[in-house]
Amino acid sequence: MKVYIKTYGCTFNQADSDRMEMELKEHKHEITESESQADVILLNTCSVKDATQQKILWKVTHTPKPLVVAGCLAQTTPSLVQKANSKASLVGTFSQDSVVEAVENAFAGKKTVFTKNNGFPKLNPVTDGVIARIQINSGCASSCTFCSTKLARGGVKSYRPREILDAIEKTVLQGGAKEIQLTSQDTGAYGLDCGVTLPGLLGRISEINGDFKVRVGMLNPQHFLRLEEKLLKAFENEKIYKFFHIPVQSGSDSVLKDMKRGYTIQEAASCFEKINGKFPNAVLATDIIVGYPTESKEDFEETLGFLRKAECDMVNISKFSSRPKTPAFKLKQLENDEVKKRSEMASALARSVSLGKNKKFVGQNARILITEKAKTGFSGRTQEYRQVVVSKARIGGVLDVKMHKARIGCLLGRKASGKAF
Repeated sequence: MKVYIKTYGCTFNQADSDRMEMELKEHKHEITESESQADVILLNTCSVKDATQQKILWKVTHTPKPLVVAGCLAQTTPSLVQKANSKASLVGTFSQDSVVEAVENAFAGKKTVFTKNNGFPKLNPVTDGVIARIQINSGCASSCTFCSTKLARGGVKSYRPREILDAIEKTVLQGGAKEIQLTSQDTGAYGLDCGVTLPGLLGRISEINGDFKVRVGMLNPQHFLRLEEKLLKAFENEKIYKFFHIPVQSGSDSVLKDMKRGYTIQEAASCFEKINGKFPNAVLATDIIVGYPTESKEDFEETLGFLRKAECDMVNISKFSSRPKTPAFKLKQLENDEVKKRSEMASALARSVSLGKNKKFVGQNARILITEKAKTGFSGRTQEYRQVVVSKARIGGVLDVKMHKARIGCLLGRKASGKAF
């Protein structure tokens, strides 16, 4: 049968979809990119933001074909999915090895629900073009008051180094991967359950033969500080992109304490200072939540101050979403208009900072790895993971370019000689 897969949310979710796709293919089912041609629809869902949840539930309600709903929403609030579509089958985050059975039953008109913990799924990597998403651990060591992901994923469970190394070698040597994306809910928590560390893992990955780059996923500030010296040393290797995604969430100590984030804003800011001291051109990313129920106007101003000082290249601004079963769900919410206003202000500042930083690189040369198609050409990444778009290129190829124009989030490049592609 033909199965259409739609993925919502983060890179980790995409890697889950990769795994489920592989399982379906191994059972002789065809993956189609056309929803209209599919026999069964598989939605891999996210529960982090209410806006995303509403889009998913609308899709669940308005899907007339046999439907399987997988992922975080199916795990944390299955009743919402059932209310939206009583015929939908469910596959939770802990039951992904049941996806084939769920899809086959859905096709036969039989509803099934799999949300029990079947253990840690096998690491089964897939190369998407020249990009391979490799999960290194699942779950989180924190207990943030606003987050539903912990409910969906549980505590830290790490793949052992040998499993990860074998997966990377397979994607590089057999799958032709050029960019390895290490993903988890918090890469800094890797190994807390088995006595290994992220820097140690990166050191072993760097020893793998092959021409490839590694992007390290989201890393919480407290773990950066815990691993700081060895982590920055590991990032010296040319195979590791100088890209750091450190979610701060707020610039106010008061709000950080209410969120139970486990660090002060001074400690979080020191992460970026230390990275800049070691790698001056590193690409910095962070996440910010505006409108947390206890966030005052003064707290919000402190967040804006942090954004100005940190000068991050990428900032994911989220309006606070009250998630069921979390401690923050019980708190009195701020007015929607005020939260919207704060979101617009923070987003405008983040865009301004991003554009200003990119302008500094106009006129400079860089070597980029072409990783995917873009709307107006091809997208490549510098050694720091800065995005450069060129008009003509070969995916998987390497180009020497001159960056000639800055945009929010990327630069435009031409061949280093000045001749446009």
